[in-house]
Amino acid sequence: MLVNGMDVAVDAGSGWVPCSTQAYRGDVRHPEGWSRLESFEASPWPTWTYRVGEGLTLVQELFVAPGEARTFVCFRLVAEDKDAKDAARNAVLVVRPFLS
Repeated sequence: MLVNGMDVAVDAGSGWVPCSTQAYRGDVRHPEGWSRLESFEASPWPTWTYRVGEGLTLVQELFVAPGEARTFVCFRLVAEDKDAKDAARNAVLVVRPFLS
């Protein structure tokens, strides 16, 4: 089985916020997770940070084990203040992998 990509979304109480984008034929891009991307770091491994609410970010990290057929994906919801921490307590993360 191969994971070709994934759709990622977070609901922290104010509706679903997409944190991924897929490219389709005809220059179509959906959903608009790219618009929430705050930063990308390549080192020490790929790390994306998305703004998902007021004072709330989703950090996605990707690590490929050298010499092994294993890939690890980690998601962390980071709250910057008390209100964001309250929202984060009830947050829901949905990850839909595309498998082939």
